[in-house]
Amino acid sequence: MDEPEEPDRVVVLQDQGQCFDKLRVDARRGEPGKVKPYRVTVTGDELHRDTGQRLLVERVIDREQGRYFERITDPAGNVVRDVEEPLRDHRDRGAAKPPTAS
Repeated sequence: MDEPEEPDRVVVLQDQGQCFDKLRVDARRGEPGKVKPYRVTVTGDELHRDTGQRLLVERVIDREQGRYFERITDPAGNVVRDVEEPLRDHRDRGAAKPPTAS
């Protein structure tokens, strides 16, 4: 009996010159750059752009289930942000934020 063929797996590691532990995994069916990942998982440290504080970020963008999850905690373990919502409702945040008038 033939075994089902495993999908190709591509692992991309990027060195951004920062001393933080952070892992991002993009799961996709198709060629990178042509097909959006169906699931993006990010776990690790990020610097808050306004305060410069190092925060732990856990983020999942699940296009198959249409869900967005993000939890951000400070070094003391306090939850700074905790969001779980339908992906269609996750608008006007981060890079998708509308520009402000100068």
